[in-house]
Amino acid sequence: MSMNAAHVETIRKGVGRFGIDVEVVQEHGETTVIVRQDGAEITIPPELVLDLADALQDAADYADQ
Repeated sequence: MSMNAAHVETIRKGVGRFGIDVEVVQEHGETTVIVRQDGAEITIPPELVLDLADALQDAADYADQ
């Protein structure tokens, strides 16, 4: 293992509804949120999580109309 290898710590991980995997990781003091489903993955900063949740809710509401 390299001496410069990043230290990554999973501080929360869970699977939500519809098989959506959400992982909160901390690397070098920076926290990020990783969202995965069916081979797709996005990484977002924690401060944008609620904005993403709102956008997804809006899309779901529109799809239900």
